[in-house]
Amino acid sequence: MNNFFLWWVLSAITGSPLLALLIVIALWFFLDRFTLGVLPDPFRIFSRLRRQWHWERVLRVNSHDRQARYQLAETLLERGKPAQAMQMLKPNLEAGDDDKNTLFVMASACLGAGHYEQGEKLLAHVEEMDPGFRMGEIERVRGIARLKRGDGAGAQRA
Repeated sequence: MNNFFLWWVLSAITGSPLLALLIVIALWFFLDRFTLGVLPDPFRIFSRLRRQWHWERVLRVNSHDRQARYQLAETLLERGKPAQAMQMLKPNLEAGDDDKNTLFVMASACLGAGHYEQGEKLLAHVEEMDPGFRMGEIERVRGIARLKRGDGAGAQRA
């Protein structure tokens, strides 16, 4: 009722119900951006796409740039494409990258793509290297993956 009243008053002021509706929607959007953040942020979507395009362009120029491969895999993982991220990181692991960040991104990609055993092994290896990695991020990823495959008790332990 509150929003209807706001729309009605704005319609009377502007003389156009469509303009009033656009103003109400814009107010909702900006209030949400600066308070709770429930609505998706379109700027974040575009920045992720821009980052992905940047790293793809870097890899077209130099296909052996391991840092660019890592960054692109991390961006793909953020965008919900774990299979592509896994394929992107395979050459890094074959070349001998054994740092905890690369292994963690590969483990997350494996778990997201459905390769649970390989992902769990990689997470265990990262946990051996640094038990407090990213303040419990290992347990969070492990718990989400176990929930996806239906292991509620395992997810609760994680």
